Amino acid sequence: MESDNNVEESGIIDDDDFMNYVITDESGNFNVSGSEVEISGIEPYVNIFHKCDDGMSPCQRVLRINIPKSATVWGETPSELFSIGTFELAGKVVGERRSCAYRNLTADSF
Repeated sequence: MESDNNVEESGIIDDDDFMNYVITDESGNFNVSGSEVEISGIEPYVNIFHKCDDGMSPCQRVLRINIPKSATVWGETPSELFSIGTFELAGKVVGERRSCAYRNLTADSF
């Protein structure tokens, strides 16, 4: 989970803040949460890195899912959970990209 926050503070632009990293269970389910101290609001999103139906490509397919403002709270404890739903990742997904940045990650990487 990461957050876009491109507000300029004291001459420094605060880019994406890494909030959390999880690996799915055997069924592809996951729960992720994150928090960040910011002067302004955050624009959180989840990047799903996967190799579903991807052959021998060394890099991963990446699907970015923006989390709506209504799912964010001031403070660390949300009043309710937000579900991103269910996705079929085997086919091409509109807006998907590729990344080699995390190709060697395992559950013990963080």
